[in-house]
Amino acid sequence: QVAGVALRAALQDAAQAAAGEGEDRGPPTPIAVGRLANSGPQDIIIAVPMNELKDDTRGVQAVDEQSAAGRTLAVAREMLGDQVKLEAGPAPGEEMMCIRIPGAELQALLVKQVQEAVSQFAGGGEPRGI
Repeated sequence: QVAGVALRAALQDAAQAAAGEGEDRGPPTPIAVGRLANSGPQDIIIAVPMNELKDDTRGVQAVDEQSAAGRTLAVAREMLGDQVKLEAGPAPGEEMMCIRIPGAELQALLVKQVQEAVSQFAGGGEPRGI
C-alpha cells in the first residue's frame, strides 16, 4: 500500500510539473526531489529486489504480483492503463532490478487528465481530443 501511495504521488507530481503547476505548489514532494527542474516529464524508476522476480530474464513480466513491486506495478497500470510501456533492466552493481516508467508515458497521463478536465468543464460525457 505504501508503494502504491508513493507511486501515485510521484505520478501526480510529474504530471503537475509537466503542466507547469509545480511552481504554484512550493517545493517538490520528497518523492520527486530527484527529478530535474522543469525539463518536461521525467522517467520514474522503481527498484525491485531480485528476490521479487520469478524469473530475472523476463523483466517486468516476471515480478511476483503479490510482492510490493507487483502491487506498485499494478498501481502504475491502473493509473496509466494496461498498455503502459514499462521497461526493466538490472541496476548496476546491485541485487536490484530497475523498472522504468518512461516520461512519454507520464506525458500521456497528463494529456488524459487535461481531456477529462475539459470534458467535465464542457458538461460531462466522454473526454474529447484537444
